[in-house]
Amino acid sequence: MAAPMSRCRFQFVFVFFIILFGVAAQSELEELQPIEVEDRIERGCVFLLLSPENEVLWNNFVTLTAVFRETKPNNRGVTLGLGASDIVRQKEKNDKVNTENNRVKENTTVSKENSGKEGNSARPGSPRNGNEVFIGYHRGPFLWGPEEPLKWKENQGQTGEKMFNKPHDTAFFPRKKKDRSCLIKPLKVRPRAESYDWGFDAESMLHFINSKCDTYKTLEGKRSHAGVFRDEILANLFHVREVSNVTMAGLWHSLYAREGKEFHSEDSDGVCVSEARDSCIKEGSSASVVGTKHWQPQADNDHAQESSSSSNIIPQCTRLSHSITKEEFFHNYLIRSKPFILENAVSHWTAFTKWTKEFFLSRYKNEKIHIKLAPNGVFEGVEDVSLWEDHKTMEIPPYIYNQLPFPDLVVVRPGTANIRFAEFSDMMDQKQFDQTCSEKKNGTSAKVSAYLEYSSISHFPELEKDVEELDLAMDLLEMKHLNIWLSDGDTLGKLHFDPFDNFLCQIRGKKQLTLFEPHDNSRLYEAHIPEALLGYDKSSQTFRRKTLLDSTSMVMSPLDILNPDFKRFPRFADARPLNCTINEGDVLFMPAFWWHEVQSYPNITEGRNLAVNFWYEPFLQKEFPCQECKLDVNPKYRHLLR
Repeated sequence: MAAPMSRCRFQFVFVFFIILFGVAAQSELEELQPIEVEDRIERGCVFLLLSPENEVLWNNFVTLTAVFRETKPNNRGVTLGLGASDIVRQKEKNDKVNTENNRVKENTTVSKENSGKEGNSARPGSPRNGNEVFIGYHRGPFLWGPEEPLKWKENQGQTGEKMFNKPHDTAFFPRKKKDRSCLIKPLKVRPRAESYDWGFDAESMLHFINSKCDTYKTLEGKRSHAGVFRDEILANLFHVREVSNVTMAGLWHSLYAREGKEFHSEDSDGVCVSEARDSCIKEGSSASVVGTKHWQPQADNDHAQESSSSSNIIPQCTRLSHSITKEEFFHNYLIRSKPFILENAVSHWTAFTKWTKEFFLSRYKNEKIHIKLAPNGVFEGVEDVSLWEDHKTMEIPPYIYNQLPFPDLVVVRPGTANIRFAEFSDMMDQKQFDQTCSEKKNGTSAKVSAYLEYSSISHFPELEKDVEELDLAMDLLEMKHLNIWLSDGDTLGKLHFDPFDNFLCQIRGKKQLTLFEPHDNSRLYEAHIPEALLGYDKSSQTFRRKTLLDSTSMVMSPLDILNPDFKRFPRFADARPLNCTINEGDVLFMPAFWWHEVQSYPNITEGRNLAVNFWYEPFLQKEFPCQECKLDVNPKYRHLLR
């Protein structure tokens, strides 16, 4: 009689385990309601199964869940290797989650993609973009609210055809990225889903998630080869500290020591700016620290150990007098975000001999061009808003004002004019002076500087054949813009960055660029800064500070590196400058997001500074303005990580 009873008990226990295994299977996929989806996409992307009754899809979704949890599933979500006690604990854990008002818990996260730590380190498996990956299912109609169904984006899948019986068996929601370009509160808009039609096998689905969520996983739950390569890239970015310990505070300390004075960074408040800016820059006084030919102080004894070369001179970019292969460029410079100069790399261009002063004047004499105008050659500097006529009447909404770290400063956008090229040429030749404009200081006059800048070469289509794209970038990077830059060679472009990889090619004159790395932008005080537009009266040749704009700059720094105010901007004292000076025929590779200030000098015979630059989709990108955001590999170049 004992045997049947034992068999009955065994059957009861077996059924009990089957039930628990079913609970565990259901728990492998989290059921997400629309309100939870809307919450999750603030932190990451969501891949949602809308047809949970489809067993093939269900198993694939369970597999994906296991991939990101680094566990291995069996059919219908049963996790291999779980004993009875594990299953009981799993059920208790799920019950606890379900009884807490359906709150979103950390253990429902499929994969947490933390932002990078301080410095270059990046946790393996986690991109710095802050993404998380959420995988779940939804049963029944997906409604945001009464009579508010889910809407879909018009997107093209990999195959271009539907793979499943139903139009939408799955829904993908990308992470909702913060709009850093605007300080106005965004309108609340329900997210639209993207359809999926890559293939119903788990490998295709994983490839889809990796590409959409910027993750790097294999079906075994391990880091992919591309992910390992990416981690290595982010851990080995170039820092100026590799070539020098010279800091901005060290430069000023050395300068004061040379003049027999004692320097305290907290006392430096940019006094030179308010007293005689032009003389500071032009006469080699104590403000001529960076970006001018006057700054080459020798280190005093206290700082001899601080400099890598026993002299407190700004370290120089790597200069190459020989060509390099595309592979060398990729591994040694592009993926390291390392600037370098190729000497005499474009002197063979047709433009190098053809683009003379006489050629431009004869060919484009009567062509209308759009130029920028600024006093004393200083373009897009930052100054006190109180200097502007409208500062007392300009009202900024409190919500926006409170987000501005420097509401008392403005980026001065240059005046503009549409004139014939012949007039522009005359302005570069005549060294015009404005005797009455508001830039007049201490009896001196402000020169009216004209600049053909940020001008697409497509405005001069016949010139495009006179330049050549560098082999280093061809078929590697995606070109976005080709620009021409022409001035009298006495211009200073103030501190900013560009969100493009840049090849700057010098044809006439030279440019001296002072660079700062983009790895800790709190030192450069990256932020939204209000803008103002200079007015220019052509008839009287006068500037007017009147128009304050209701827009902000996102790429300018509030710092004046020629007259640093360490008292207001103390973190700038630790910034390390890098000097990259290019002469005629040289090319500077400047990676995206490197801060730079550009002092131009004229060609001696023609009195011109002429350059072209190629802007490319950046290999390394970041969100901006954002002081804490780190560089990461641009998803558009994932194919280069293989």
